[in-house]
Amino acid sequence: MLKYKIVCTECPDFSTNNDKDYQRHCFTKKHQNNCFGTWPEQKIFECEKCEFICYKKSNYEKHLTTNKHKLRCDNESSSERKTFNCLCGKTYKHQSSLCNHKKNCSIKEEKKEEKEEKDILIERRIENLLKNQEDILQMLYEIKLKLNSN
Repeated sequence: MLKYKIVCTECPDFSTNNDKDYQRHCFTKKHQNNCFGTWPEQKIFECEKCEFICYKKSNYEKHLTTNKHKLRCDNESSSERKTFNCLCGKTYKHQSSLCNHKKNCSIKEEKKEEKEEKDILIERRIENLLKNQEDILQMLYEIKLKLNSN
């Protein structure tokens, strides 16, 4: 028996010894594309944030659920939202940068002094309130004694 090789003229990388394989090849998209020109234009699905491109909607939807996509979307939105501000007016993207700045910021020392003054005033007010409460309790006690004696 003589073996022969079938080569497809439209698809130079395809060759076979079997007629059935050749017939199956003739119905493939690759062969039809080579014979009849280009494929009809496919819709392209693209994610600009991740630079992801695909031709199937299912692949695009699957991409949207990946951690890579979620992290990139979260990073963009969180970087727009979160800013860390110092009392002197400077703003920072990272909390650690603000912390390092506060170590050398002159506004911090002034605010500490103001806070200490406020704390002293609050303590004095609390002492006055306690004194007033004691006076009121003493007056109530005296009134009670007078009522009981009558």
